[in-house]
Amino acid sequence: MPKPQEIAVLNVNGIKFDDWESVWVQKQWAEAVHWFRFTAERDMLVATAQGKVPLWTRLQFKPDEACSIMLAGQLAITGFIETR
Repeated sequence: MPKPQEIAVLNVNGIKFDDWESVWVQKQWAEAVHWFRFTAERDMLVATAQGKVPLWTRLQFKPDEACSIMLAGQLAITGFIETR
């Protein structure tokens, strides 16, 4: 069982997710823009004649969706997903 002080929780459109390969947050003093990145093996792929492609209607994270990241129970950053 993971330790509470080591858990990263993403809240995307009101749904919480905590199963990640990696979560990265960067906030710099006196900078107006902050960054975050997360990776997971959650891609829903569908077999087509061209090979496997993402099933966009089943994706849990899409550009322009609101996102907040809690690290060890503390709010680390809020923002919007820009790219997937």
